[in-house]
Amino acid sequence: MKGIIELSETQKQATSCEELNRFIDELQRDYATWYTKSVGRLGVYYGLLQALSLISGFLTSILAALITKETFETKWRIALIALPALGSLAAAVLLQFRVYDLWQLRHDARIAFQNLVNEGRKRHAAAKSAGECYEIHESLQLRATELETDQKNRFFALTRPEFVAMFKSKKE
Repeated sequence: MKGIIELSETQKQATSCEELNRFIDELQRDYATWYTKSVGRLGVYYGLLQALSLISGFLTSILAALITKETFETKWRIALIALPALGSLAAAVLLQFRVYDLWQLRHDARIAFQNLVNEGRKRHAAAKSAGECYEIHESLQLRATELETDQKNRFFALTRPEFVAMFKSKKE
């Protein structure tokens, strides 16, 4: 037939195995890397917010102990008000957005995707036919989808709407 290109078994295996290799690279480049960056960002946010909360409380205590009646009327009064407010805001952000739990959630996914990539590379190296490459590809796709679905479900379980003020109209 004209227009239809017949592939040899070797070409079919190469095509299927090339697709598998591309998919494994995509898992590494797009998923594992994204989760790695997310873990890094959340770790920084967590550390900074924790430090801000602790240090502002500590500095407020020291400032309150050292302030005198004469210095209370100066800029130190503003610091005595601003420091605890800043510390409370940092603590509220940590609790409201569940930064530590989200950090752990993303860390779990980072490990899972890296394991998926490693397993894919090992299985790809051992594959002997196009059929095996196809089955490995399908298996990895299903597991990647399961991981993403699990991340979505656990993320929305962490950020339930009852943490945010909800306003309802009295119309019924």
